[in-house]
Amino acid sequence: MNSRTVLVLLLAGAVGLGVMFYALPRQSATDLEKVSEVGKLELTDVDRAAEKVANGSNPMEGVKELLAMVEQDSTNVEAQLYLARFAVQSGQYDKAFARYQTITRVAPGSIDGWWELASLYFETGNSKEAEPLFGKVLELDPGSTNALFFQGKCVELNGDTARALELYQAFLPYAPDSAVRIGVERIIKELKTK
Repeated sequence: MNSRTVLVLLLAGAVGLGVMFYALPRQSATDLEKVSEVGKLELTDVDRAAEKVANGSNPMEGVKELLAMVEQDSTNVEAQLYLARFAVQSGQYDKAFARYQTITRVAPGSIDGWWELASLYFETGNSKEAEPLFGKVLELDPGSTNALFFQGKCVELNGDTARALELYQAFLPYAPDSAVRIGVERIIKELKTK
């Protein structure tokens, strides 16, 4: 193919693309604004305050805003959750425990509150306190199958091998992937030899 043929083909292709773009339906600027508005999430004051903390733009201002929100309304579960999470991140476990206990008292149906309180007890080495809280998570949401595993781990740490085996075996069908399944099967095998 000579250079003239290539040039003609390129020119024809460019004209074809131009005609195609010209023929496409157009959207007005207001239509485009409407479409872009649909994709935006409405942030609450709690989200904005938490974003200040998480992004590091002004963490203390964000914490102060969240504290003001819970001082005004101690039943503001969303603000309490953020404050508890930030307390955990900064190693202020006493404050985190107090916030999670407030959450589970004022919103006894808060799965996040129960899960995070149970997880905090577990992570700080208190499996006796964590075990019934993982049970509470399962009671509120039977689909929270990870709570089965952690409840089993707590029971195992507390010395009840038979109950731990039951919980691990109940979790096994819900293992999210083969690596987890293999790990849980190994735990079960080890417990059966005890």
